[in-house]
Amino acid sequence: MGDEPSVDLRRQTTAANVISGGLWTALANGLAPILLLLQSVVAARFLGPTRMGQQSFIAWVELTASLALSAGAANTLSRYLGAEVAAGRGGEMRAVLRTFTRLQVASGLLPAAVLALVVAPRAPTGLRGAWVLAGVCAALLVAQAVPSTVLVALQQWRKQAVISVVTGVLATAGTVVVLAAGGGITGMFAVEAVALVGSGLWSAREALALVRTMMPRARPAGGLLGEVLRYAGFASVQSTLAYVVWQRSEFFFLDRYSSARQIAMYSIAFATVLGLQRLPESLTQTLVPSLAVLIGAGERERLAVAVSRSLRLLWTASVPLVAGLMAVGPLALRLIYGNDYRASGPVLVILITVLPAVLVARVAGAVLHAAGRVRTVLACLATAVVVDIALCVLLVPAHGARGAAVANIGAQGLATALEVGYARRIVGRLRVSWWRMLAGTLAAAACGGVAYAVTVALPNVAGLVIGIVAGAVAYLVAFLLLRPVADEDLEWLEGIAGARLGGRVGSVLRRLREGFGRVAPS
Repeated sequence: MGDEPSVDLRRQTTAANVISGGLWTALANGLAPILLLLQSVVAARFLGPTRMGQQSFIAWVELTASLALSAGAANTLSRYLGAEVAAGRGGEMRAVLRTFTRLQVASGLLPAAVLALVVAPRAPTGLRGAWVLAGVCAALLVAQAVPSTVLVALQQWRKQAVISVVTGVLATAGTVVVLAAGGGITGMFAVEAVALVGSGLWSAREALALVRTMMPRARPAGGLLGEVLRYAGFASVQSTLAYVVWQRSEFFFLDRYSSARQIAMYSIAFATVLGLQRLPESLTQTLVPSLAVLIGAGERERLAVAVSRSLRLLWTASVPLVAGLMAVGPLALRLIYGNDYRASGPVLVILITVLPAVLVARVAGAVLHAAGRVRTVLACLATAVVVDIALCVLLVPAHGARGAAVANIGAQGLATALEVGYARRIVGRLRVSWWRMLAGTLAAAACGGVAYAVTVALPNVAGLVIGIVAGAVAYLVAFLLLRPVADEDLEWLEGIAGARLGGRVGSVLRRLREGFGRVAPS
């Protein structure tokens, strides 16, 4: 078996370490959409709607190819690596890891070859270099999936976050410089390729040192390699279906039936919604991890309580975001991107409506995965994919980006409904107060209504700022009057997060409960 590892992963798995890792991950995940937004704004100003649409489509092809070839491996290694190392089978996993590395490097050559040899020669002259570089970037992303996942699976969250943040900031700065210098679309992909080379070498070095420390050499034992490869095959199919439903797969139909300008409008709106999703999604990361334990232990009552509370809090957190963004989002996009992109506003309004459903689906999907209902998840996603494709064919030719947005929310809404229906069979009766959900919706409507009225009266930067502030105040007042969150949920939040920020979080939650007592009867 070789020498014992010098680092005990089980001892590292402490609450303090996990919380610290979560904060580093939150930093990286929170900064990423901000950097992408900055790059998007600069690109919009320098490229114009048509060329930005072309760049967005090439980037989408690159991302689609890389995710199709890497998401399965990343999910599989996350599933097995930490567990096997903690169980003392790191040597066997080291051999499995070697096989995965070779497979990923080899599979990364496929998109590079296709984009460079098949797509680029048929592209307009000014875009051929961009297509070639996009293929290189896809290959680098596929190869980089293994070392990045090793760092995360072995709890080196800080190292992975630092790599992401540093290379992301440098890539953003490089993109701005290249666009200002006239590098155009090809220059943007050149900067991305350089950044991926740097981050790939950095993460590979860190991962290799970690493997040598924690995973002694050994031959694969029994059928571990076969088991892991079979799981990777399933994970790849699931990841591909999930990408079609939850990501911007409508780009293909916009490119086929509409125009590059419509792609740009859809890209801006979708990227905005995707960035906002990360705010309440962080809540699911703290609420859901215990579900598998509860299901495995047969704790149906506690499971119902945990899932019900997750749904209640996610709804309360997401509806004001929806209302606020519907009110001020179109004006914000017009002010940030310019009048040439004002058509992205209505697309944003359509896309943001599905945010609560997306978050509910995260909880329902976690229940199904924890219960081992992987085929059920696949069936739900496959059904939603069919609906998404059908709606795109029907709506995109006549309605462009707006039709693509309707297709997107239709597929996501269907997937959510199906997953929630199956999850309820596992959980049982959900403890959700329809009155409190209605109260939360009304409080959010007050926020959106006030903010929208301000932006209509003052359609400028001052109106945007005043509208956001006025909407927030209106929501707070309505929140105190309508009480959309039960005292027991506030007490629960205080118990798990009250000590954060030197106790300030707990102080705010206590004041909210006290405010409920003064404003409304219990």
